[in-house]
Amino acid sequence: MSLLSIKELIMKLFISYARVDKAYCMEIVELLNDHDVWFDSRLHVGTNWWHEILKKVDWCEGFVYLLSPDSVQSSYCQREYEMAKNMGRAIFPVLVRECTMPNHLTEMHYVDISKGVTIESVKSLLASIHHAELSQPHHKQAREKANNTTIDPLEAFTGGMTALQKGLFDDAVFLLKLAKANGYKSPFINIDEVLEEAERYLKSQMEHVERERNYKHIVELIRTPITEKIGWEAFANFRAQYPDYDPENLSKDSKGRILPKPSGGFTLPLLEWCSVPEGKADISDPQKKGRKQTVTVPAFSMSKYLVTNAQFQMFIDDPKGYHNRAWWQFDPNAYASYLRHPFPREIKYDGAERPRTRVTWYEAMAFCQWLSDKLGCPITLYNYAQWVRAYSGDDKRIYPWGNTFDKTRCNTRESQIRIPTVVTRYTNGVSPFGIYDMMGNVWKWSSDISEDTNQAGIHKQIIRGGSFTSPVERADPHFSYDLDPNTFHISIGFRLVKPD
Repeated sequence: MSLLSIKELIMKLFISYARVDKAYCMEIVELLNDHDVWFDSRLHVGTNWWHEILKKVDWCEGFVYLLSPDSVQSSYCQREYEMAKNMGRAIFPVLVRECTMPNHLTEMHYVDISKGVTIESVKSLLASIHHAELSQPHHKQAREKANNTTIDPLEAFTGGMTALQKGLFDDAVFLLKLAKANGYKSPFINIDEVLEEAERYLKSQMEHVERERNYKHIVELIRTPITEKIGWEAFANFRAQYPDYDPENLSKDSKGRILPKPSGGFTLPLLEWCSVPEGKADISDPQKKGRKQTVTVPAFSMSKYLVTNAQFQMFIDDPKGYHNRAWWQFDPNAYASYLRHPFPREIKYDGAERPRTRVTWYEAMAFCQWLSDKLGCPITLYNYAQWVRAYSGDDKRIYPWGNTFDKTRCNTRESQIRIPTVVTRYTNGVSPFGIYDMMGNVWKWSSDISEDTNQAGIHKQIIRGGSFTSPVERADPHFSYDLDPNTFHISIGFRLVKPD
């Protein structure tokens, strides 16, 4: 083959991706190193950003679209895709993380690397590109010119805030950078602070995606006989950095082989447990107000994170979940509450890893009943003694992390974030047992019953832990409110416990 023929078989490729999937993007770039590949780092957004993007879409011959839950909802990824399609570029969808496929892509062949890069998936992608190389004309004329696009900074800022509320942190950062680059000004809002907050969310999300990606690769190594030993060595290193992340339960296999998954095995995303050993807790004495009593708290496990939007959505989506009468039989008033409002309320703050709010106490308990059945062990809400024990540990600390308040370790009114944060955010604010959000973010329903009742004579339920709207004093482990169990609010969620 002549040098000219070889050059003609090198394709100019544009990779479109959500920034949270940067690691997947780099992996694809390595696989396509025989081609001329371009991707936008999105680190610097200027006033002529769309002009540059259009120039590169016009330059390319193939458009590689990395599909994930974030990219299919990303406004800029969608715009890039529409432009490439309108210009007649060859489209190569690559599924990097499981997501609902957009309608416009359901009929197209796509390469699936969501469970790891395999020989078959690499062959499929390269074959698709090679076929497009052979069928394309050697000299392509630009079908559309890249014209300058005027950016309204207020519109970009509003779009960024909307994306932030929906949990689309990649879009949020991008649009906020656009607003700043195009001169957004407000006498009341410091856009740099807003952008910094969005960047924090995005960084946390990227770390989670990268952890998940590396874990999947390790599982594939272990499941392949010739690389099994390498896989177990990699898992040991992975385990040292992420001791609590093991959705496939690899650590349970003492013989060094993956145990067969039980039929009908069930997992919830981010459902991890922190063991709290038996110990003492100083709690308020109900008989002597203002005085404490020391009680012994039996060993238990508390969920590492608050119950998330994604977890509760699985309860809703399960045909035998939210609408199953069996889960509402724990209290005669629970099913009556369900019948009065048989559908869950819409969430205020989107994002799979944000805490689920706007749930009643009855809904939280119904979720526990459902999850108990799924996992085969009793799951419920914490009680007062468990809360104090998990919060303060053996050294009776004032705050979960120590004895000095630090607003960067929690989400209370002092933090001035004003919305619930992702449950994985505060790595520097965990309790002595590694539990997140013991202080702030959202209030947590408990299993404790108040002596007070509502107008119907139904006992109220206790919430603790404070929220993003409350001052730090109300996040004290001994502070609580009693509420009608039918109450729901954007600042109230829940977390789980189980016996050890």
